[in-house]
Amino acid sequence: MTFASSFCVHLLRMEILVAILIFASVFIYLYSSKWSKNLGIPQILLPVIFTIKCGIGVLFLYTYLYESPDLQLDNDTGTFLHEGKILNDVFTESPGDYFKLLTGIGENDELRTKYLSETDHWSAGDQSMINDNKNVIRLHSLLYFIPGGSPIVHMIIFCLVGLIGLSFIFKFFTFFTDLNKTALFLLITLLPSVLFWSSGLLKEPFLLLGLGLFLFASFCDRINWFKRAGLNIFSLIILIGFKPYVLATLVPAIVFFQVFKWMPQRKLLYTSLVLFAIVTAGIFIFSSKVDRTIHSIARKQFDFSNVGRGGIYVYADSSFYYFEPENYGALNFTEDSVELIEPSPAWIAKYGSLDTPVKTFLEPTGEKWLIHFQNSPAQSFIEIPAVRTFSDLFKTAPIALFNSVLRPLPTDPGSSAKYIAFIESLMLISFLIFGILRRKRISTKQKNIVYSTIIFIVLLSLIIGWVTPVLGAIVRYRIPVQLGFLLLITLLIHPKKSKQHE
Repeated sequence: MTFASSFCVHLLRMEILVAILIFASVFIYLYSSKWSKNLGIPQILLPVIFTIKCGIGVLFLYTYLYESPDLQLDNDTGTFLHEGKILNDVFTESPGDYFKLLTGIGENDELRTKYLSETDHWSAGDQSMINDNKNVIRLHSLLYFIPGGSPIVHMIIFCLVGLIGLSFIFKFFTFFTDLNKTALFLLITLLPSVLFWSSGLLKEPFLLLGLGLFLFASFCDRINWFKRAGLNIFSLIILIGFKPYVLATLVPAIVFFQVFKWMPQRKLLYTSLVLFAIVTAGIFIFSSKVDRTIHSIARKQFDFSNVGRGGIYVYADSSFYYFEPENYGALNFTEDSVELIEPSPAWIAKYGSLDTPVKTFLEPTGEKWLIHFQNSPAQSFIEIPAVRTFSDLFKTAPIALFNSVLRPLPTDPGSSAKYIAFIESLMLISFLIFGILRRKRISTKQKNIVYSTIIFIVLLSLIIGWVTPVLGAIVRYRIPVQLGFLLLITLLIHPKKSKQHE
């Protein structure tokens, strides 16, 4: 065995040893702490669920690092890990520059060009107000400081974060239902989509943490205002940093809840009218923001469709040229650039602009363009109706809701995982219908929660359906929607009898 191969084996053993030590430490802590007692579940349940999540996390790593058919498309897992390592390496060269990039304070084009020119996700999404991709990369860069900080170590930390978030969501559920706590905890943590995506290396564990903390702090009667404010601020920072669009759909639901709480008789009618008036006034007052939102949806739809469809983005002066895979025959590929050798259609998209890209026809000029991003077609890509105007939002809403809530169907493209996702959705919808038909008497506050949850589910489903043409991504993005359905089911079938929340 050569020195190099021996050294690699030594590193691998060290990574495994560190992962085992971290896992064992977390397992012992979960078993010995009062956490389970505070949740009202058996002491062994938390460490068992954590172990299951880590097992699923290993499957996640295997699927998305080694066997993913969408490796070039949306292997955010591999990309985030790789770019986190690139950012971590900056510390070795310049700790000062690293902290500028880590915090965003003092970050500029010069630093990005110097250290992060090989990254794709760091600058992706700069059309948006918040580039939440950066925050995942930052987290991974910090975890690489752990000795032997392998992807498995990252996975264990993310599994713990996801479990903490789900525990707070569970506590929120218990405020409104008397369902057996052990059964409820298992329902929440073992829901297939929630279990899988909260055990990976993407944004979902932190989404669940932010969502859980926010809901717990907002509805728990047993914490003082200071702690409540602190938890709310912390949860808002997490949601804004990782999934701002989820927070954007949560706000109208919270507004509805607060208005409904203070309304007199005919609460639903009056609250709906007030919310409608607020939304209408907001549209007129912030019409320019509405236009920007429409353009943002159109641009994200365009970019996501191209990612799903496959193709290549190249640098061209102050714009990108995007070529679809069927036009590759007109391109001459080199190591890091392409040259147009035959006339070809292409799309022109300006840097950092929300303007809708324009289709054009290019002639060969002998110029070489640097490759910005290239990917293969997604296995589960579907065509979605274009959104270009405000009226398009309403015209395409039924399709958006259908795609977000029910798809993938067994006949849809994609891997065999689509059958699990379809069965999961079908069961949730079936149990929800059963809950509606056999619903028990619920309090006014519980009705408020039902209406608010429906608002949240509809708004989030619309946003997902409007911009997401990849079914695999839809399954991941709709985790909060699935939890919303689960809340409605448990509340309607087994509401809380205590007068505390009447």
